[in-house]
Amino acid sequence: MTPPYGPAKLVEFPRLVDLINRDPAVQEVVHLGDIKDGSSVCSDGYFATVRALFDTFEDPFIFTPGDNEWTDCHRSNNGPFFPLERLDALRRTFYPVLGQTLGVNKKQVLSQSAEPGFGQFVENQLWFESRVAFAALNIPGSNNNRAPWTNVTPAQAAQQPQEYQARLAATIAWLNKTFALAISERASGVVLMLQADMWDTFATNLTGFTPVVQRMPAWPEPSGNLSSCSRGTRTPSGSIAR
Repeated sequence: MTPPYGPAKLVEFPRLVDLINRDPAVQEVVHLGDIKDGSSVCSDGYFATVRALFDTFEDPFIFTPGDNEWTDCHRSNNGPFFPLERLDALRRTFYPVLGQTLGVNKKQVLSQSAEPGFGQFVENQLWFESRVAFAALNIPGSNNNRAPWTNVTPAQAAQQPQEYQARLAATIAWLNKTFALAISERASGVVLMLQADMWDTFATNLTGFTPVVQRMPAWPEPSGNLSSCSRGTRTPSGSIAR
C-alpha cells in the first residue's frame, strides 16, 4: 500500500482505501509513517486532511509516525516548524483516544501512555492477533531524530538530545514489555513496526539506532519468529494490510 506521499498519491489515496475496504481478508491496516514527502509543508491542515482519509478505513487503522511529518519539519521547505511542536500536533491529531485505533471499526490496543512515566508516548501501541504480538514504535528516520535541526533557536536545539534520550528509554521499555507479554501469552511470534530502516546500507549515519539494535539479541524470540517492518529498504511500502 502506498502512503499519501505527495499530491498525486494523496489524490489516489481514496481509491486505495476503497480497494482495501472491499478486501474481506484484511483485518487491520497499519501505516508505517511518512504521510507526506520530505519537501512539503508540515501544516495542521495537511495533518487534518490525512486524518480524515485514515478515518475512512473500515478496519482498525494503526499509524506510527515517520520522519517526514515531525523530525524533518525544521527544513525551510517544510514550513519551517519546530519538530517537537509537530510531534505534539501528530499526537493530538492521530491518537485522540488512549488505547484505541483509528478506523470505522476501532480496536482496543495497549498504549504506552498508560504506563507510569511514559504518558506522552501515545503512539507506541501493542496488540495480539492470531497468537502474534504486534508492536508499533516511534522510531523515525533521520537517524532516529539525531540529524541536526536547522531554523531553530539555541534553546530549541538543546531539546533535541533530550527528546531522543526520553524516546529511546520509552522504546526500550516498550520492547521489553512486548517481549515479556509475548512470552507470558505464549505468542508464536513478534512483529515490530517502525518507520526507519535501522540497517539501511545507503545511510551514512545510523548511530541513533545503535542502542536498539544492540539490545535485540537480549530479547527472547517466543518461537524463533521475529519480524521487523519498516518504511525503509527492507519493506516495499509504507503500510501493511492484514
